[in-house]
Amino acid sequence: MNERRLPTNGPEALDAAETYVTKIGGDNAGKLAFNADNIAARSRQGKEQILAVSALRSSDGCYTELADAAVADFTPDGRRKPGFNTTSHLIAIAQRLREGDPDALAHAERMVGTIASFTRELVHSEVARDANIPDKDEAFRQLDGMILEHIDDAQDPRSLISRIRRWKDPLAAFKFGVDWVIHSDDEYLSVTGIGERLAQYLYLTYLRIRGVVSLPMSIEPAYQSIFRNIDRDADSSATIEYMRDLISRQIAAHLETGGVVVAGGYLPLLGSQRGYSDKTGALLASATQRTGRDVVYLVEKEFPLMSADPKRVPGAQTVRRMTHFLARELFGDNRGAKSGALHPEALDMLAQQKIPVVVMNPEQPVLENNTTLIQDFDAQPDGVEIVTSKDVPFALQIADSALVGNPVFDADMMHFFSRHGAAIQHIATSEGTVSFTFHEGEFGEPLRKALDEHLAVHYGISDPHVIQSRKDLALIYCLGNNMQRPGQAAKATTAFELAGIDIQFITQGLNEAVMTFLVRKEDADAAVQMLHSVFISVDDAEYDQAKARFYRAITALIARRKHDPRQLPHE
Repeated sequence: MNERRLPTNGPEALDAAETYVTKIGGDNAGKLAFNADNIAARSRQGKEQILAVSALRSSDGCYTELADAAVADFTPDGRRKPGFNTTSHLIAIAQRLREGDPDALAHAERMVGTIASFTRELVHSEVARDANIPDKDEAFRQLDGMILEHIDDAQDPRSLISRIRRWKDPLAAFKFGVDWVIHSDDEYLSVTGIGERLAQYLYLTYLRIRGVVSLPMSIEPAYQSIFRNIDRDADSSATIEYMRDLISRQIAAHLETGGVVVAGGYLPLLGSQRGYSDKTGALLASATQRTGRDVVYLVEKEFPLMSADPKRVPGAQTVRRMTHFLARELFGDNRGAKSGALHPEALDMLAQQKIPVVVMNPEQPVLENNTTLIQDFDAQPDGVEIVTSKDVPFALQIADSALVGNPVFDADMMHFFSRHGAAIQHIATSEGTVSFTFHEGEFGEPLRKALDEHLAVHYGISDPHVIQSRKDLALIYCLGNNMQRPGQAAKATTAFELAGIDIQFITQGLNEAVMTFLVRKEDADAAVQMLHSVFISVDDAEYDQAKARFYRAITALIARRKHDPRQLPHE
């Protein structure tokens, strides 16, 4: 690999890379015509390309009626989300196969029909609007053939509908992590991964119709041995390394032909983990780098990474450059801000190989202000650059001075809450209390009763006032590449005071990349907007001038009180 100066922004990283590895997921996966235009343009620029394609989905309301009511997604306030999610339907099909009774199998067949109908409607609409496909009927025929082959051709023994109709043994459908696998006809098949495989072959077919040379990346012959041993592999690293090696050799051969390599967003083992399509893309990037190429990983979203959610905060600005550490804090779904551009473990895989990541909207020009580059660099102190929030289901305080500072108690609480499905996010202690926030779980009556019993049995505590709980909360995150500038915490608390919002809990680590503030959920939007105004919208010099005037006024007030006994409080 050639030594070169590290890029300092997204366009430089894209220009410097020989090979783009692009994750095409979410609603973007359904935009075949637009993505084909982009892929063809990048090929003309001389860029090698590898695509990791997720199952097709859409949030367009025109597809809502096709979705099965049993797998509908809902918003937190109970409204049905519009659109259609292929993966959700496939998981529901696997669950019905597991049930195994005639009604469940009939339901599974109906859901196969809904997947086929949705996919045909979406693909046909893409072909119809694509001016670069003159023979629409031939395109429909080829793409419909792919859908039949994978989903609903009752004459093809390998289609999903045929497998369901031959289904005999409910126990042959099992869940491994988030993956659903069936053992049928003496072979293993991931039902979850069917959506990714269908999307892969639809993209291959569509690109060929458009005249773009494309080749499938597949290591499916190795899947069976991986599945047979998957539950016996305590250490998955050897299996992942085995897949990386197979992929690397296949990619090297394919790229020599000049074609675009198209992979599905599913691989066994990774498919059992949350964020599997992101991790598959990261493994593809790592395997490509192993061939000696300069690689960049593209994450295509509606927005690059912004100083706040632009749909909630007017004036949100692009964060043009970000370290892996800051990105981990932003994307993390446990203690992080859960901003979701890329799964944090996939980010770790890319960071270990020093592969740059560019987050961008592919529909916007490739400019510095429209892209975010994630790559380690020597960040200079620049204060808070991002403000965001996430909901917190509940928080607890345990007040008993005999417990605080007891290492056995601290570890015991971690295990207790984990056993009861409540994941601790932050811990804060004082001389007589320990407080917890949680990112998963619910403090309902069963958990309250279990905690009361646990404290009574193990610590002899029976006072009901020892435990205090609060719900309907939110964590506000202030993040930056390097916040080692004096006054950042003071600036944040000033914003809360200006917004009239009470802070219930504060944390900041030695990393000086993130501060968090616990507030009532109903105050979250106002807090984010005021913090963004203070840190991002208001010019630093103007803020410092206003702060200096305030400090002079406060200093004068203190001086007057010090020298005027009448201003002092009476004993």
